[in-house]
Amino acid sequence: METLIIAHRGANKLAPENTLSSFKKAKEIGADGIETDVQLTKDGKMVLHHNYTIDANSNGSGRIDIFSLEELKKFDFGICKGEEFKGERIPTLDELFEIAKDFKVINIELKAPMDKNIPYVEMVADSVMKSGLIDKIIISAFDKRLLRKMKKYNPKIRIGILTWREISRKMLEFLPNDMIINEVTKQDIKLPENKSKLDELGANEIEIISKIWNSVFSKTAVYNGLKIGEIIDEIEQQDDLLRYVQKLDFKVDYVHAPFEKCFENEDLVNEMHKRGIGVNVWTPSTEDDLNALLKYDLDGIITNSPEILIKSRS
Repeated sequence: METLIIAHRGANKLAPENTLSSFKKAKEIGADGIETDVQLTKDGKMVLHHNYTIDANSNGSGRIDIFSLEELKKFDFGICKGEEFKGERIPTLDELFEIAKDFKVINIELKAPMDKNIPYVEMVADSVMKSGLIDKIIISAFDKRLLRKMKKYNPKIRIGILTWREISRKMLEFLPNDMIINEVTKQDIKLPENKSKLDELGANEIEIISKIWNSVFSKTAVYNGLKIGEIIDEIEQQDDLLRYVQKLDFKVDYVHAPFEKCFENEDLVNEMHKRGIGVNVWTPSTEDDLNALLKYDLDGIITNSPEILIKSRS
């Protein structure tokens, strides 16, 4: 089995991430597929963007869900990458499907919505079916509830459960265990006097507070209403991926795990395959890690450096 090369957010080193340019560039350089993220606008349109805010990737500011699609289309999502991409607009899911027919795999990550009352899963599923590309598409998410709903709504759509890196758990350990994540403020972050714990995160105090706060923001959507201690328990369960997957009350087609998991357990991929579950890993970038992963018979490697793997094929 040939391991598929999946360009993370498109060919994001060569073009602005999660734009039509990055997806076209991924195909141009020879990637087998792309990974992207879908979110809903204020008026319920499906757009492709990783962060919940547009500040880092456009000339605008604010959360995706406070803008209508028409408003978002006025912002420039290319200029941050260079003048040659000036005028690049945020793409919709349907616009991706129009140009993605030649890919072998299209991995769409569901970003957990803040508003749980919107029929988000159903909208994405209906768009997938309408595209005629169902055999190429994998829907992934960190939020188990979204994947459970997807499989129930349309069992034909393949799903992959995303699992966290250990660093995600470590960041939450600086917060009160019994506090509901929705209620956390920056003032609740308590850094330890022991600086060795901070060194493990590889950043200074200001950077760590920012990283922890960003982690809280992203996990609030996934773990809405849960206490910090409950979320830590959930992430710790993912230390043993085989056991974690077997305990799920729905069937997954893939596990999308941090690539380090292969190095920690060299039998992981074979054991998943025995259970009929594919394994796609994220996001190795160095040549050494990428080449080392090729021996594991992975289904796919989601990477920011697809050109390294593409070169190794020639």
